[in-house]
Amino acid sequence: AAAAAEPAELPTNRPQGVSFAREVWIHLRRQAVLSYRDPTFYLGRAVIFLVACTFFSWVYVDMRERTQTQVTNRMFLSLWFIAVPSCMASMAVFVLNNEFLAVRRELKNGAYSAWSYLLANTLFQMPMMVFLAICILGIPAFCISNFQSGTFGKMVAVYSVTLWTFEMFAQFFSIAANNPLAGILMYIFVWFASFLFAGFFLPEDNVPWPLKVLVYVTPFRWSMSSIVKTELSGSTFVGAFPVANPAPGMPAYECIPAVPVCYGYTGDQALEVVSHTFTIFGPSDTFARDCLIVLAIGVVMKICFVALFVYRTANARLAPPREAGSSSGG
Repeated sequence: AAAAAEPAELPTNRPQGVSFAREVWIHLRRQAVLSYRDPTFYLGRAVIFLVACTFFSWVYVDMRERTQTQVTNRMFLSLWFIAVPSCMASMAVFVLNNEFLAVRRELKNGAYSAWSYLLANTLFQMPMMVFLAICILGIPAFCISNFQSGTFGKMVAVYSVTLWTFEMFAQFFSIAANNPLAGILMYIFVWFASFLFAGFFLPEDNVPWPLKVLVYVTPFRWSMSSIVKTELSGSTFVGAFPVANPAPGMPAYECIPAVPVCYGYTGDQALEVVSHTFTIFGPSDTFARDCLIVLAIGVVMKICFVALFVYRTANARLAPPREAGSSSGG
């Protein structure tokens, strides 16, 4: 067992001649080994996400049928699937704070370059976010809640980007304060602000300045819009039927009289009706724009984290590198 773990270990004093690419590879293997040995960070979250989202699918089990009365329930379920898992990333703040303290000690000992760690950490994060997104969507959304199978790739993409962006907030707050509990509180504040100003509970036009800035710089405003649009668009709902030649000013559908509420025959028609109340859910396709904006927010937070990481490790004096092949006792 000890021999198997050897590739993941880094020297306490960096030998000369070790390439940057080699250091990045060692970091990647180390991250994989640590994630396996301590499953609370990624594997634990994957299990929690799966259980929590399965619970929501069970609560909203009636919306498996695409009927008029379940249009808004389908919207709410799509939002719970991303809101709750992203909130649970607050637990990452504590783990990442401990990781930072360990990395800072190793940098002080001259074990490796800070940039090799930062690059490997970034390369390892995104596949893990895709994995977490699949755990959220695979069984709960597409197997239990009957999401459109043709949208699986797009849904995984927008969920992954959103989870990654919130992970960047968590990583930044993990080193923004010495006490990880303070970092967790800061993360929860950002998550709550993103949830409140997403445009779902409060219309964007009703948010006063300067609070309106939070509408544009937090992820949910953009990701929730694309999530709901992707799920509803292209589908049809029982309780209405299409009209080939509607009268001027009339919708291209008619509702069955017995239906208590009617949003339209197609998902795009339902989005048009819903957008009168929730303005972010218009029928226009903004998927690429929304994903790029969420990604840009994550990139900005990543840059802030790197800058703060470099600043907080700048006083870690590197030990002089030992000659490759020299003995520790020489």
